[in-house]
Amino acid sequence: MNTDLDFDVDGLSPADDHSDHLWRYTWESDYDLLARHDVGERSFFLTFDTAATWDVKRDLPNIATFDVQRERSPGTFALDSFTHANVAFARKRLADRGCPPEAMELRTPYGPTDELTTRIEDQIHRSGERYDLIEVKAADEDPARSRPRPSTTSTGSPNRRAPCAPPTQRATPPSR
Repeated sequence: MNTDLDFDVDGLSPADDHSDHLWRYTWESDYDLLARHDVGERSFFLTFDTAATWDVKRDLPNIATFDVQRERSPGTFALDSFTHANVAFARKRLADRGCPPEAMELRTPYGPTDELTTRIEDQIHRSGERYDLIEVKAADEDPARSRPRPSTTSTGSPNRRAPCAPPTQRATPPSR
């Protein structure tokens, strides 16, 4: 699979401030192309953001979609982008914008891990506006290697564990 991302806008200028801002701050080399679909002068991209892990916030999603519309006669392009928690929501957004869902199917040896995941992804694709994400946090670190953070009590004092559940009682052997 060709993983190079190219918006094909050489010789064109951004059509508006939003496109100009995205163009200035989107480095094509930071994205691995997962899928692309072209319809005339419009292109849809499904990508993996290789730099998301290193962002200052460090909890950004690493799946991104791009929608590029080119107008060759005036020499302009419009660019839109959005980040997603997973590929299912990314494909849904592109489908909502006019991209055929089957055009964004990933052609890799890796797929959903089980039948339930497949059904949930399919449900997201067909949901229309029923499902949407409110907040996304992503983590690319191994929890086993990360340092434990001090827990806080309801008063906010660090290094004291807040009770989560009552302690379990041990069975004591009967006395003789």
